[in-house]
Amino acid sequence: MAAFLQKPGPEAPFQRALFEERQRVVRWLNAFRVSSGALWLTLALIATGMGEKIWRQQLPLLGTYVSVALVLFLWAQRSSALQWFSVYAVAGVDIPFAFLVQLQRFQRSSEPLSVVAFTVALFVLLISSAVLSLNVRAIVAAAMVAVPLG
Repeated sequence: MAAFLQKPGPEAPFQRALFEERQRVVRWLNAFRVSSGALWLTLALIATGMGEKIWRQQLPLLGTYVSVALVLFLWAQRSSALQWFSVYAVAGVDIPFAFLVQLQRFQRSSEPLSVVAFTVALFVLLISSAVLSLNVRAIVAAAMVAVPLG
């Protein structure tokens, strides 16, 4: 089992509280990933139905993102030993997918600077969600992925 989610001994109340908080945050991050991805996909479907072509091009990426998020969510529900991976999913899943979707928008936008500004704000939000994990490695990984892409 990863050191991130190892149960501490009874002699360490602080470590036990930290362990429980990390588990709670991991469950929250997984649920947030699925719900926010589903919301973004729903908005893209509505916009596509209204004739917005730029949103239609995002549908395959958003569908893939929601599928990956749902697999991670269900995977983490089955085994607490596998929950540690969800913390690193911010760096390995969320930020790369957000970059790819925003890159599509940037390439087809009449106002590319607004897309860049939104992308940077989105990356800050994603790095902030990694901070909630209380895991320094996950925070550094998210920042190391986001900074070159932003």
